[in-house]
Amino acid sequence: MLYTKDIRDYLKQVNNNLNLGFTDFFVGKLDESKTKALAVYNLKTSNPYITTYLGGIEAEVDDILYISILIHYTENYPETEIVSQALYEYLKLLTDVVINGHTVNYFKLISGNEDVGTDSKGIYERVIQVEIDYNKK
Repeated sequence: MLYTKDIRDYLKQVNNNLNLGFTDFFVGKLDESKTKALAVYNLKTSNPYITTYLGGIEAEVDDILYISILIHYTENYPETEIVSQALYEYLKLLTDVVINGHTVNYFKLISGNEDVGTDSKGIYERVIQVEIDYNKK
């Protein structure tokens, strides 16, 4: 099974490779006292669970993880937008990567690089929602 913490750890590597400048990474809850932070959350969806008709659950080879990536960057709007867009563009092209022993077939972007305003301290935030299709075996 692929977990949100696995995606967080993978995004740490992406941050280093692309030199995005994130300094803190979180799962499930963001520490708002930090700037240049990235948090990964399970995305609540209304998508129904679908199983294969032949063979049932045991025959399934792929699974899907829905996540939301929160970019909590700086008080500078253009800087936040540029970093978030760079991550968005990277994820758009990502296929056949291995995360925690699972081959990720693709990252399907559910929403774009959405501006969600600022937090109470004036730090700009953006959100990218993703469907991750991966091989569970």
